[in-house]
Amino acid sequence: MGGKIDWPAWQFFFNVTQGIVTVAVAGWAIFSSRNKALKKSMDEMDRAVSCIGNRVTKLETDVVSKDDLGTVYEKISGLSKDVSHLSGIMKKIGNSVDMIHGHLLNKGNKK
Repeated sequence: MGGKIDWPAWQFFFNVTQGIVTVAVAGWAIFSSRNKALKKSMDEMDRAVSCIGNRVTKLETDVVSKDDLGTVYEKISGLSKDVSHLSGIMKKIGNSVDMIHGHLLNKGNKK
C-alpha cells in the first residue's frame, strides 16, 4: 500500500478551490444585489411614467373649451363693471367726507 500522501499539496489545492468558490459566491451575491436594485429602480420608473401618462391623458380629456372661456370672460367683464361702479361711489363718498371735514374745520375759524 504504499506511498506517502503529500498533505501540503492537498492543502494547497484545497485552499485554491476554497478561494475560487468564495470569489464565485461573492461575485454572484454582488451581481444578484445589483440586478435586484436595477429591477426595483426600473419598476419605480415604470410607475412614475405610467402616473405621468395618466395625468397627461386626464389633461387631454379635460381640456377647457372656447365656450367655457367665453363664460369666464363674461363673468370677469361683469365683475369689472361692478368694480368700476363701486370705485366711482367710493370717490363720491371720499369727496363728501372731504367737504364735511373742510366745513367742520372752517366753522371753527368763523368765530
